[in-house]
Amino acid sequence: MGSGTGAAGLSLLLALWSLTGVLAEVPAGAVADRWSRRGALAAGALGRGAAFAVWTLAPVPTGFAAGFVVWGLAGALSSGSLETLAYDLLRERGRTDAYAGLLGRVTAARLGAALPAAGLATLLLPHGYAVVGWASVATSVAAGLLALRLPEAARGVADEGEEPGLGELLRSGVREALLDVRVRGPLVAVAALTGIDALEEYLPVLASSWGVPTSLVPLALAGVPLLAAAVAGAAGRLRGAGRRALAGVALAACCGLLAAGALGRPASLVLLATAYAAYRGVLVLAEVRLQEAASGRARTTVTSVAALLSELPAFGVYAAWAVHGLAAVAALLAVVALALPALLRRRGGS
Repeated sequence: MGSGTGAAGLSLLLALWSLTGVLAEVPAGAVADRWSRRGALAAGALGRGAAFAVWTLAPVPTGFAAGFVVWGLAGALSSGSLETLAYDLLRERGRTDAYAGLLGRVTAARLGAALPAAGLATLLLPHGYAVVGWASVATSVAAGLLALRLPEAARGVADEGEEPGLGELLRSGVREALLDVRVRGPLVAVAALTGIDALEEYLPVLASSWGVPTSLVPLALAGVPLLAAAVAGAAGRLRGAGRRALAGVALAACCGLLAAGALGRPASLVLLATAYAAYRGVLVLAEVRLQEAASGRARTTVTSVAALLSELPAFGVYAAWAVHGLAAVAALLAVVALALPALLRRRGGS
């Protein structure tokens, strides 16, 4: 960092961010369930804007630390809020069958937005760090204001019964996530698949090791999120795919990763992009199964538990990479794929 923060300092900042997110993840889900998922989504976007503002105004170690804490809190507020907001609104309108398609398009937008954002940052960076920082603030504020315009299901329609307190929602959400057999399987599936996405951190390393010149790595990897976005966007059409079919697609993704690693050339990126896209499609459909299984008022809390538990397989990816690189990560994905038929089995009339 230009502020003089070295590698050790950067690691401490990232650890602070991660710790904040872990501690706030599930309570933030309960806050969204108790008050407003739309409000939590907007607060998360505005919180990210506040973090950018802190980093821009105080580009020193203490400023970065404060910004990472705010960023962690913002991420916890946003986590799962959009998914549960959309599902309850569709449930209110009797259109839950449209959720898979909607989630697929949202995921596609998230994946596809990384490219224009990176391009804009590249254009702005020559004008100085502050310009990029304030542009990030403006984008976050705009996202927060747009979030406030989203419709939200009326509490009395989407959820029956008296208004529970924050503590009760937190307890009931955690209890539903961990003890309800209809929810636990899809939740573990989503957590495991989400954790595998830590592989994305190593894509530039793979591209370089396969002979792609360093200056061309960003361009060479552009197709990975684009193909993943296309597959995620189409995943809604496969809402009725069976659990064994999803496991088969995940296993095919494993084979694609192994083949890419074995080839070890720039052309391997085609196999890598295809495998990653297939994996993202499976993840979208697993997330749909989780929302379909959850039935209580604490839907965002349940989703937040899945996000929290995804940290465990993410660390598994880091360890697997350290042991044997891409092949070990592919093996880890294979284990998850083989477990999907059991995890996604519909139980108890869900």
